[in-house]
Amino acid sequence: MGRPKEPWKRERLLDAAMSTMVDKGLGGVTVKDVADAAGVSPGTVHYHFSDIDGVLLGVVERALDKMYDQRLDAISAVPDIRSKLLTLIELGLPDEISHEVTLLYEAISVVRSRTHFHVVIKSYVDRQVSLYRSVIDSGVSTGDFTPGEPVDVIARNLLAMEDAYGLYVVVGAMRDSALGRINMRTYASRVLAVSLGDD
Repeated sequence: MGRPKEPWKRERLLDAAMSTMVDKGLGGVTVKDVADAAGVSPGTVHYHFSDIDGVLLGVVERALDKMYDQRLDAISAVPDIRSKLLTLIELGLPDEISHEVTLLYEAISVVRSRTHFHVVIKSYVDRQVSLYRSVIDSGVSTGDFTPGEPVDVIARNLLAMEDAYGLYVVVGAMRDSALGRINMRTYASRVLAVSLGDD
């Protein structure tokens, strides 16, 4: 039986990988680059990850988990249901797109061709949709929201809008996230029959 893998070392490798991928882009990063950035041997990287795909998968999983946890904590801290929905929209399309989010958009081309990534991305979509759905369901139960479409459709549309507008900002098709947030609030206001400030 081998030595247990140290979680702190794995996190250190993921930090190094993230930094290297931000600097060089996904396509140019090797196991040796990650090892050099972390100050360890390539063998140490291989001890924790099978190959560079494994490193990328670890980076993607951690970034998605972080996004989900931040959003869950944020809506848990907000008392009223309209503010919870507005918070989800604000966090989904922030003024500054983080390195992690930019990297996730860049990873799309890699993810499409590697089926072992599909489970991770499906989990991300399901969890993000569940955040919107839980807030909308709560608003329905309190009488604040009157959905004009099935709740799951609304939740998925809101997530799709934030993903699309975020991509537009990352690739330079939109200057910033403000218009995307306005459009999301307008859609949510109309489909939930509630005022969210842009009507």
